[in-house]
Amino acid sequence: MSRVLVVPANQEMLKSERIPITLMNRFLNRGHRLFMDNYYTSPNLVKFLLEHETKVVGTVRSNRRNFSPELAAACLQRGESKFALSDNGIVAVKFRALQDKSNKQEKVVFLLSSDHRNDTVSSGK
Repeated sequence: MSRVLVVPANQEMLKSERIPITLMNRFLNRGHRLFMDNYYTSPNLVKFLLEHETKVVGTVRSNRRNFSPELAAACLQRGESKFALSDNGIVAVKFRALQDKSNKQEKVVFLLSSDHRNDTVSSGK
């Protein structure tokens, strides 16, 4: 019989944040890692899952509630990245690709991780 995890009433969660919690319910508090796309990932969800011993790595939309507005607004050169580290160990990353899309728009990726540190390593490519 599986136990049901109830999100505390004082923690307002979006429906897109509740879906991964429901799906991960029986795997919480076991040290697993969850990889998500930007539809589900949010700072609130990453914090909640980290409190339940589940690490998260996922792309995130820069306009998500509680995402660092300073990081979202940071100007980057091609190939550059910036990091923001929260008090609870969640790393937020903004990265601008070396080559922009063919339609001349910048290719910028935002990431949240509770499983990584705030440093970069050159891959040699």
